[in-house]
Amino acid sequence: MVTGEEVTINSDSLFPTASMIKVPVLIKVFHKLKQKNLNYRDDLVWYADSVNYPYNADILASFTDGKSIQLSKLVSLMITYSDNHASPWCQKLAGGGIDINAWLSDNGFKYTRVSSRTPGRKKYWEKYRWGQTTPKEMAIFLELIRSGNCVSLAASEEMYRILTNIYWYGEALSGDYVLCIITNNQEDTTWDYDKEGFVLIRDISRIVWSYLEPEYQWQPAEGLERYH
Repeated sequence: MVTGEEVTINSDSLFPTASMIKVPVLIKVFHKLKQKNLNYRDDLVWYADSVNYPYNADILASFTDGKSIQLSKLVSLMITYSDNHASPWCQKLAGGGIDINAWLSDNGFKYTRVSSRTPGRKKYWEKYRWGQTTPKEMAIFLELIRSGNCVSLAASEEMYRILTNIYWYGEALSGDYVLCIITNNQEDTTWDYDKEGFVLIRDISRIVWSYLEPEYQWQPAEGLERYH
């Protein structure tokens, strides 16, 4: 049952996006597809070292300069695996940070902006790195996608399919609700299972799930953390 309930804490405060900026990049790629400036399946785009990212564990890092890949696979890598080689490439194909930010502004998003690889955004990049957003605006992106009102119904359904086939699934339970948790200035900068930010997300997610689904008493299997 849809209730429209909303709970917010510092929902309009600015935070660094980290990889969450990939959601508005994804949306702008699909906006380009709607305008027929890109082709999702047939046209091949070309890998170039100019969009390379200094992290060799990504899947796309194994590609050589000049290798082709379908845009649909590139988008999937950006979202499903959070591939940081695919992401700046998608950002470039979406028109770059300037075009993405213009689209965000034109569509009423006051705070979310791309700063990395974006002329004129150096001071924001120094503070927020790749991008900046608020929890409320990030939740709105996901709500628009889920309701079928982002770019088009068909585009929304494809974006939803991609977002729900995520490789990094260990921090929150899935349901028809939007939960956005953003932290800043964490002292614990590890990527371990018990990182304080991960623990916080799991704790809040469990509270929200228990409230919305009080009769569904799911618990993770003992030892599940070994696989995250």
